[in-house]
Amino acid sequence: MLNNKFLTNVIVIVIGLLAFMFVNKFLGIIILGVFIIAVAIPLILMFLGNSAYGAGQIDKSIRYYRMAANNIFASIKIKIAYGYIAIKNGYIDEAEKVLQKYENVKMGVQDEIRYKSTYGIVLWKKGKIDEAVEIVSKVYEKYKSTAVYENLGYFLVLSGDYDKAISFNKEAYEYNDSDAGILDNLALSYYLKGEHEKSAEIYEKLMEMNPEFITAYYYYSLILIEKEDYKNALENLQKALKCKFSFISLIKKEEIEEKIKEVEKLAQNE
Repeated sequence: MLNNKFLTNVIVIVIGLLAFMFVNKFLGIIILGVFIIAVAIPLILMFLGNSAYGAGQIDKSIRYYRMAANNIFASIKIKIAYGYIAIKNGYIDEAEKVLQKYENVKMGVQDEIRYKSTYGIVLWKKGKIDEAVEIVSKVYEKYKSTAVYENLGYFLVLSGDYDKAISFNKEAYEYNDSDAGILDNLALSYYLKGEHEKSAEIYEKLMEMNPEFITAYYYYSLILIEKEDYKNALENLQKALKCKFSFISLIKKEEIEEKIKEVEKLAQNE
């Protein structure tokens, strides 16, 4: 599919150049100009999608992304980006339909990492977490990067095998101990395993980075509640509430709001 697209691009460029050199310079310029504009359209649509998403216009954003991804000149990066934004907003079947087309397509390293990780989220949301772990594990066998460690580490936590999750996320921490996503995965692994003191140590380091993860603030607040530090627990819950929620958020907004009410009552009873 990508080869056909590349071939089409080459043919159009060659036609434009031949027209410019041997037929009519003005015609050649028009052909090449139209081609450049056509190639730019998916990027423009994705930019509009990003702008709409930032403004909270989710449906409008999805429409722009959909148009960008369906464009004949859309790159694999754009299609993956569309798949991800679709997942975040609950369009799982639509994301799967787009991504499945590229399951056996050769792509660059970074594109493959993004693709497999995004497709892994689809599998997770469809209740196939073991398959999600498997697909990203295959990437991990070929490439070691912060993004791969982040994604596989998170899927291992979701799989419920906390011993394996801790082991892998410790390896990830050794690989990059300054990445917020890796720290969040390790802290969460420890917490869910019941090793709350170790979890607290990682979360305290993570808090210095001002993370944007709901899980970081929420689970750290649970540790603070155990320590009866209700003031700081409430502060972290409020920070969690300010994070962006989506269909792939592990903790829902309503859960945090309920927890805030609980902690406020505990604080009043001190």
